[in-house]
Amino acid sequence: MNKTFSDRFVFSGEPIVMGFAVGHIFYYQDILTREFELMDINESQVAGEIQRLKSAMDKAHHDLTNLKSQVTSNIDAKHAEIFGAHQMMLRDISLIRKIEDEKKNKLLNYDEV
Repeated sequence: MNKTFSDRFVFSGEPIVMGFAVGHIFYYQDILTREFELMDINESQVAGEIQRLKSAMDKAHHDLTNLKSQVTSNIDAKHAEIFGAHQMMLRDISLIRKIEDEKKNKLLNYDEV
Protein backbone atom coordinates (compact mmCIF):
# COMPACT_ATOMS: atom_id res chain seq x y z
CA MET A 1 0.00 0.00 0.00
CA ASN A 2 1.51 3.34 -1.02
CA LYS A 3 -0.07 6.62 -0.12
CA THR A 4 1.28 10.07 -0.83
CA PHE A 5 0.46 12.55 1.93
CA SER A 6 2.36 15.45 0.37
CA ASP A 7 4.83 16.09 -2.39
CA ARG A 8 7.65 14.84 -0.16
CA PHE A 9 6.35 11.78 1.69
CA VAL A 10 5.42 8.32 0.49
CA PHE A 11 4.60 5.73 3.12
CA SER A 12 4.52 2.00 2.39
CA GLY A 13 3.22 -0.88 4.46
CA GLU A 14 0.83 -3.79 4.60
CA PRO A 15 -2.78 -2.80 5.08
CA ILE A 16 -4.44 -4.15 8.22
CA VAL A 17 -7.76 -2.47 7.68
CA MET A 18 -8.72 0.46 5.52
CA GLY A 19 -6.72 3.49 6.70
CA PHE A 20 -4.21 1.59 8.85
CA ALA A 21 -0.96 -0.12 7.83
CA VAL A 22 2.00 -1.88 9.43
CA GLY A 23 5.47 -1.18 8.17
CA HIS A 24 8.86 0.33 8.96
CA ILE A 25 9.49 4.00 8.53
CA PHE A 26 12.64 6.07 8.82
CA TYR A 27 12.22 9.81 8.56
CA TYR A 28 15.33 11.95 8.19
CA GLN A 29 15.42 15.69 7.74
CA ASP A 30 18.80 17.32 7.26
CA ILE A 31 18.86 20.52 9.29
CA LEU A 32 21.03 22.31 6.72
CA THR A 33 18.91 21.53 3.67
CA ARG A 34 15.40 21.42 5.09
CA GLU A 35 12.84 23.83 3.79
CA PHE A 36 11.46 26.41 6.18
CA GLU A 37 7.92 27.57 6.08
CA LEU A 38 8.11 31.26 5.29
CA MET A 39 6.36 33.18 8.02
CA ASP A 40 6.08 36.92 7.76
CA ILE A 41 5.42 38.75 10.99
CA ASN A 42 4.16 42.23 11.66
CA GLU A 43 5.95 44.94 13.61
CA SER A 44 3.96 44.22 16.77
CA GLN A 45 5.46 40.70 16.85
CA VAL A 46 9.11 41.81 16.64
CA ALA A 47 9.59 42.18 20.41
CA GLY A 48 8.18 38.70 21.01
CA GLU A 49 10.44 37.24 18.34
CA ILE A 50 13.48 38.94 19.90
CA GLN A 51 12.52 37.47 23.28
CA ARG A 52 12.11 34.04 21.64
CA LEU A 53 15.63 34.36 20.22
CA LYS A 54 17.10 35.37 23.57
CA SER A 55 15.34 32.50 25.34
CA ALA A 56 16.64 30.01 22.77
CA MET A 57 20.17 31.41 23.07
CA ASP A 58 20.01 31.22 26.88
CA LYS A 59 18.86 27.59 26.73
CA ALA A 60 21.59 26.73 24.23
CA HIS A 61 24.17 28.44 26.47
CA HIS A 62 22.94 26.43 29.47
CA ASP A 63 23.03 23.18 27.48
CA LEU A 64 26.59 23.96 26.34
CA THR A 65 27.60 24.58 29.97
CA ASN A 66 26.33 21.10 30.84
CA LEU A 67 28.11 19.52 27.88
CA LYS A 68 31.33 21.34 28.70
CA SER A 69 31.16 20.08 32.28
CA GLN A 70 30.49 16.50 31.18
CA VAL A 71 33.33 16.49 28.67
CA THR A 72 35.69 18.05 31.22
CA SER A 73 34.79 15.33 33.74
CA ASN A 74 34.75 12.39 31.34
CA ILE A 75 37.53 13.32 28.92
CA ASP A 76 39.51 16.48 29.69
CA ALA A 77 39.26 20.26 29.75
CA LYS A 78 41.11 20.63 26.43
CA HIS A 79 38.38 18.76 24.55
CA ALA A 80 35.69 20.77 26.35
CA GLU A 81 37.04 24.10 25.09
CA ILE A 82 34.99 23.86 21.89
CA PHE A 83 31.82 24.32 23.93
CA GLY A 84 33.24 27.52 25.43
CA ALA A 85 33.85 28.84 21.92
CA HIS A 86 30.23 28.15 21.02
CA GLN A 87 29.11 29.89 24.20
CA MET A 88 31.11 32.98 23.22
CA MET A 89 29.33 33.07 19.85
CA LEU A 90 25.97 32.97 21.62
CA ARG A 91 27.00 36.03 23.65
CA ASP A 92 28.53 37.95 20.72
CA ILE A 93 26.79 41.33 20.91
CA SER A 94 27.57 42.29 17.29
CA LEU A 95 26.11 39.02 16.00
CA ILE A 96 23.00 39.41 18.14
CA ARG A 97 22.51 42.99 16.92
CA LYS A 98 22.84 41.92 13.29
CA ILE A 99 20.23 39.21 13.79
CA GLU A 100 17.90 41.65 15.57
CA ASP A 101 18.35 44.21 12.76
CA GLU A 102 17.47 41.55 10.17
CA LYS A 103 14.40 40.72 12.20
CA LYS A 104 13.27 44.36 12.36
CA ASN A 105 14.02 45.12 8.71
CA LYS A 106 12.72 41.98 7.00
CA LEU A 107 9.93 41.01 9.44
CA LEU A 108 10.67 37.29 9.23
CA ASN A 109 10.56 34.74 12.00
CA TYR A 110 13.90 33.66 13.49
CA ASP A 111 13.85 30.30 11.79
CA GLU A 112 14.52 32.19 8.57
CA VAL A 113 16.93 34.93 9.76
